[in-house]
Amino acid sequence: MGMHRGGIDEYWFDSTTETANKNREEDEGLSYRVHYGEKFLLRDVISELTYNLLTLLR
Repeated sequence: MGMHRGGIDEYWFDSTTETANKNREEDEGLSYRVHYGEKFLLRDVISELTYNLLTLLR
């Protein structure tokens, strides 16, 4: 992604931040994980784990 818009390709590892580029892909900049064939955003995993941890600490 990016080269067709004149940008420099970058590799993002474990990113939970979307890019702020114009005309970007909906999930551009976000990292995915696959577990037992199910694909999900790393951002969603971190959010859910954080919620579960905070719930336990109450």
